[in-house]
Amino acid sequence: MISMTEKQQIVKKALCELRKHHETICKFFAAVSEPLQIRNGEINKINLWKILLIDIQSRGGPKLEEHHIIELRKRFFKDLDLQKAKALEDQERFDYLYKIIVGLPKVGPKIASVFMKNLVCKFSIFPELKDKLFLPIDLHIKKILVTRLRVLGENEIRNGNPLTSTRRSKSMTCQEQLSRIHDPKVELDDFWYIGYLFCNKRSGLVCKQLCWIRDYCRQKYNTNRSRNCPQGRYK
Repeated sequence: MISMTEKQQIVKKALCELRKHHETICKFFAAVSEPLQIRNGEINKINLWKILLIDIQSRGGPKLEEHHIIELRKRFFKDLDLQKAKALEDQERFDYLYKIIVGLPKVGPKIASVFMKNLVCKFSIFPELKDKLFLPIDLHIKKILVTRLRVLGENEIRNGNPLTSTRRSKSMTCQEQLSRIHDPKVELDDFWYIGYLFCNKRSGLVCKQLCWIRDYCRQKYNTNRSRNCPQGRYK
């Protein structure tokens, strides 16, 4: 079992490596979002609707049929009151926006958390909410934190809704643990890029040769014997 200080150092060093590639990561996400002409800092429902759609599409959200999109759009424009959001204090504003988004059809806590993260961090809408953000927990993030960097145990990380889950105490414990490891915890979402590009089931060679944070990985990628790998495993 490694200490909290060791966990913090591992994460700090891995994030420092990621920051060396900040421009590359920005280009990756710009290629996804720029065609939608989302405007930084512009608070209106059309802009926020575009952010939500791109988050659902790019972060493994549900497949939406046309009737789902129509219902989702209807509820989004009906339920979201931006004037009310602007008038609230920071924590109340965050809670209000998060609850509206996570309450929409086909939207769960991961997509709602991704939406809040991109709203604040990528598109500079309500930037004062950065320290209120949750870390979106998905399979990529979980694999990096639990299996690769081993800063959290399997039983410590939860993907339940931190605000409304019946397992509230466990969900909050996870987010509090993440805050102890790194503040603001939402910055750990940069590891999603590593999981997506270097750490998926087809990435053995890429992991071995190119992964930016491989030096901090405590369980390197393994793959079964194949024609392209006569030794059978990558060390």
